[in-house]
Amino acid sequence: MYSAKMTSTSNVRILVNPKITSDQLFSFYVRNNVCEQGFGKKVAAKILSHSDLVVAAFEGDKLLGVATAVFDGLSADIMEFCLGLEYQGRGSKEKNGSIVEKDSFGIGKKMGRILIKQLIKMGATFIEASIVEGREERFYESIGLVHNAGVLSYYLDRRPYVLNKTHPGIPGHRSTISSEPIVCATLVKEGRVLLVRHSDREKPDYGNWILPAGKVEPGEDLEKALHREIMEEVGLRIKTVKKLTEHADPYTGHRLLNFLCLPLTSRIKLSPELTRATWYNLDRIQKLRSIHPALRRFLVDVLRRDSSGDA
Repeated sequence: MYSAKMTSTSNVRILVNPKITSDQLFSFYVRNNVCEQGFGKKVAAKILSHSDLVVAAFEGDKLLGVATAVFDGLSADIMEFCLGLEYQGRGSKEKNGSIVEKDSFGIGKKMGRILIKQLIKMGATFIEASIVEGREERFYESIGLVHNAGVLSYYLDRRPYVLNKTHPGIPGHRSTISSEPIVCATLVKEGRVLLVRHSDREKPDYGNWILPAGKVEPGEDLEKALHREIMEEVGLRIKTVKKLTEHADPYTGHRLLNFLCLPLTSRIKLSPELTRATWYNLDRIQKLRSIHPALRRFLVDVLRRDSSGDA
C-alpha cells in the first residue's frame, strides 16, 4: 500500500524555505495520516509562517516530505519531520508520516542533512529533536544526531486529538486519536451514498458534506450507538454490514469508527442539527467541492468497489 513506484530520486528536489501552500501541506497531512490534519487546513498551516527554517522535498509539485525547526540564536529544535509513507517503504508500524520509521529512498536523510547544515550556518550550537522511542532512532542517527542519554522530556499537551493515556505499543508515546469515540455510517444504496450537512455554524465541519455520525454514550455498544445515531440524525433504520475504518476525525480529532451500512427504510427525517441530506453517486462525489478530500477519496473507492461487487 505504501510502496512508491520510484526507480530514481533524480527528479526529487530538496528546497530550503520553499513556498508551500496550505493546500499542499494539508493534502500531504491527509495522505500520510499526520495527526495535525485534526486542526484543519488553516490552523495546520501555521507551521509554515511560525518556523525559522523549513526544508521540504518535492517531485514536481507533489510534497514528499517536510521538516521544520525553530532557532533562538544559540539552540535549535527540530519541531516536525515528516516523510510520506510511500517513500518510507514497507513495514512501518505506525502508518503516520510524522513518524519516520524507514527511509527506503534516502529522501529523509537528504532532507535531514540539509536541515542540520542550515541550522549550523544560522549559528546553532545545540540541535535537539524529540522522537518516538523504538521507531525513529535509526533515522535520526542517519542524519547526524545522537542519543542524549539521561535526558527526560517534560511537556504540556493540549492538542485536541491527543488521547490521555500512553499508546499500548510505544513506550511514552501518546496516541493521535481522542478518547471520545464517534460512529458514522457509510450508507450505500443503488450506487449512491448518503451525505449530510450540519446547521451549526460553530461546528468545525460546517458547510462541508459529511457522513451521518454521532457520539457513543459511555458503556454503549458501538453498533447500537450507530443505529441510534442514524435514526436520530436522518430517521432511517439500517443494517450494519461491516466496519470499514478507524482513524482520527480530520475536523475534531475524535476516534472515528466508520461502518458500511444498508438502509432498511427510505423516508429521511432530518434532525434539527442538519440542514440537508442527499444521496450522491460516484460522478457527483468526484465533482463535489464542499467535502474533505480524504472523505472524497474514500467514498470514490467504496462506490467503485460497490459497483464491481467487491464492497
